[in-house]
Amino acid sequence: MKPKILICLALVLSGIDLASVMAKPPPPFPDMASLGFWDDYSIYTARIIQIGSSQRDLTCSVSETISALDPVKEQIVVTEFDTLPLDRPAVPTEEFGLEWPRDLRVGDGVVVFDPREALKNAPLMPFNTHRLRWFKKISSLTADPFVMALRKIAGVHTNQSLANLLRNANDQDDLVSRYCLNLLDLQPGIRTNSNDATKLKALRDDARRDARVRLLADKMARRLAGEPDRLEDEYSWLRTSIAKSKSEDRQYVRAFVDRLMVFSEHRKETISFLEDLGKNPGVTLNVRIAAIENLDNKELFSYDNPDRESQGIFDFGLSMLKDRTPLTRSIGSYLLNSICEGLDRDKRKAYAERAIAALKAAVAQERDLATLGSMQDDLENIQGLPR
Repeated sequence: MKPKILICLALVLSGIDLASVMAKPPPPFPDMASLGFWDDYSIYTARIIQIGSSQRDLTCSVSETISALDPVKEQIVVTEFDTLPLDRPAVPTEEFGLEWPRDLRVGDGVVVFDPREALKNAPLMPFNTHRLRWFKKISSLTADPFVMALRKIAGVHTNQSLANLLRNANDQDDLVSRYCLNLLDLQPGIRTNSNDATKLKALRDDARRDARVRLLADKMARRLAGEPDRLEDEYSWLRTSIAKSKSEDRQYVRAFVDRLMVFSEHRKETISFLEDLGKNPGVTLNVRIAAIENLDNKELFSYDNPDRESQGIFDFGLSMLKDRTPLTRSIGSYLLNSICEGLDRDKRKAYAERAIAALKAAVAQERDLATLGSMQDDLENIQGLPR
């Protein structure tokens, strides 16, 4: 019996709705910079020595043990039954699971993340991340940057002295840096010199670094300098970082916007700031989109009792339907739909009726096919909401 069939049968016998499972995207890979990851997985570099006819079962000979929780293995068999590729997007395929790399060859190097035995025996759940083995193709068993980063983290994992954490927090690799910053964040009553705080502030201000690294570096720099966790200049720094971002990754910008939500005392100011960014053609499109799509956040829009600021957010969404940029018109439509979905039935009617009228007018005039499709979907959804 094929592995796919075995998985489906196991889910059915467990009383799990197979249709609902198949409709969900596969799980994200566990965060390698999280503190628990290195207590849950053994990590090996290995060379593929045999590939099955389906291209979805690999026999790998272990070359190096980077981190081992269970007895070290000499060979690892990677199959679609219990393994997912790390270096491919989480796109469900017709064949239960992820799209596997199509360019694997005998002799290729891979990194294999093997869950410790206790996790493999966990109760069956649909897409239970901790029961899965993961792998990633690498360019070299010894000199691949990803492998080198994993080696550094393994060394820090075994030597968590303050000096080692501070030194590696400034590593050029974002994964290494973030792991060390996460560990530093757990250290109580850190005592260090001002030079360490200065280095972390330089890391914070480096726009080339991962957003999560920059946010953690900012937090730790303040701690080392004896400053409060939430400070006025942090709010100002976040706003500047968002407005000046040139990143092509929308999630990079969104990480900074999400942090703004912590500053509830600046709610009105944050709403105004995000609305200004959303309609400003002088900032990057990713900044505009990240600003608009975050206005539905419950920290900004008061769903329980919509106030003047909440009504202003809704009006802003209506205005974006007439924006000159097709994608921002689409995000404006998304904002209206999200707000209507989030409101209770007794508060939804007036908002839904205004949104429906505005979207009908926008649909009638829209010429961009992708935006038109998004607007039609949002309109249909709002029309179907109880009110």
